[in-house]
Amino acid sequence: MGRTQRFTKNKILNTAYDLFNESGCKDLKIRSIAKACHSSVYPIYSLFISQKELYDAVIDLAFHRLKIYLETFIPLYSTSKIGTNLQFARAIQKTPGIVKEVNQGNMEIINRLVAVAEPFFSEIPELRDPKRLEVHLVLIISVISAYKASNNTLTSFDFNEIMKDMSTYLEPKISI
Repeated sequence: MGRTQRFTKNKILNTAYDLFNESGCKDLKIRSIAKACHSSVYPIYSLFISQKELYDAVIDLAFHRLKIYLETFIPLYSTSKIGTNLQFARAIQKTPGIVKEVNQGNMEIINRLVAVAEPFFSEIPELRDPKRLEVHLVLIISVISAYKASNNTLTSFDFNEIMKDMSTYLEPKISI
């Protein structure tokens, strides 16, 4: 005789969040989530009205967790660009689904990322403009993703040198 498993909104949401971190948004489909929960789609639809509602809840959870990581790693109103960059890089790696979506150019995710990260970069004058901050955050994510893909270790020194070089190169090219 089989055991009946009770599905709660949190269990489904956390399973969907895990899928998001593995594959980004592409696996945030009701059937994929049901399969990961070892369930049919019915318990999911009984707790989430639509795929869009579940998608929104997962994205909200991802950014909520990112904000907690940022608050843990970066003091608000930090004036150290190097320290803030490094701590942002550490925090963003805790939410690989967001990294995947930024790397794929998902503007909805990028815009939310800028909004969440803005308070942590607000005391760095050259990053007060949202467009400059957007480019800067995408650059950080690109650097850490490239290193991760190449299986190389990215030291703090290397990261800071790359960011300094790229910022120097890009600064005159960013038009607002």
